[in-house]
Amino acid sequence: MTATGCSKPPAAAPTVAASQLDSLLLTPAEASTVLGATDLQVTVPLNHNAAGEVPIAPPACLGAYEPASTIEGTGYLVVTSETLADATHIAESRHNVQQAVFNFSTAAQAASFVQAQSQQWQSCANKTLTYTGSNGKQEGWDSGPVEGAPPAIAMRLTERNTGGWTCQRALRSASNVVIDVNSCAYDTTTNRGNQVADAVAAKVPH
Repeated sequence: MTATGCSKPPAAAPTVAASQLDSLLLTPAEASTVLGATDLQVTVPLNHNAAGEVPIAPPACLGAYEPASTIEGTGYLVVTSETLADATHIAESRHNVQQAVFNFSTAAQAASFVQAQSQQWQSCANKTLTYTGSNGKQEGWDSGPVEGAPPAIAMRLTERNTGGWTCQRALRSASNVVIDVNSCAYDTTTNRGNQVADAVAAKVPH
C-alpha cells in the first residue's frame, strides 16, 4: 500500500553569511596539509577589499589572472582574501597561495558569476598574458586551456623563464559563495588550485 500526501521538497543549502566567510579560508596548517608543504605562513593578511585593477594584458584576462579582481558591479556582498607562502626562513619560496571567497544573496547569483567568468577565461586560454610591474618590468605568462565546466573551472598559468613556476587558477561556486584561488609551485602539472578550492568548498555549510 502506497502512502499518499505531498512529499517535502529537498532542503536548500544553508546560505553563507558575510560573518562566516573568514572561517572558510584555509589556515596555514590546513593549506600545508593540502599542498604537502611544511611551513606555510600568512604573507598578506585578511583583506576585505576587491583586488582591483592589475596591469595585465590583454585587459580582458584580468579575471583569469588575479583572484577577486572582477567582482565590482556583480552584486557580490562581501569578499575576504588572504595569501600564504613558505616561511621566510626557507631560502626559496616553493608555494604561494592566494585564496579569496565572496558571497552573493543567492546560490543562483554565485553560479551565474562562475558561468560568466568561464566564458571570459575561454577567450584567454592558450595565450601569453603580460604583467607589467610598477618598475616597468614585464613578466610573460603562458595560459593553458580551461579545465572543467561551471560550477568549477580551472586554468594553468606558467611564468616564462622561471624554470617552471606554474600557478593554477581555480574558480567555483558552492551555495551562495564563490571560491577564487591561485596556487603556485614549481610544478607544471599542478592541480594545487583545485586542491585548495576543494578544501575550502568542504568548509561551506551544506
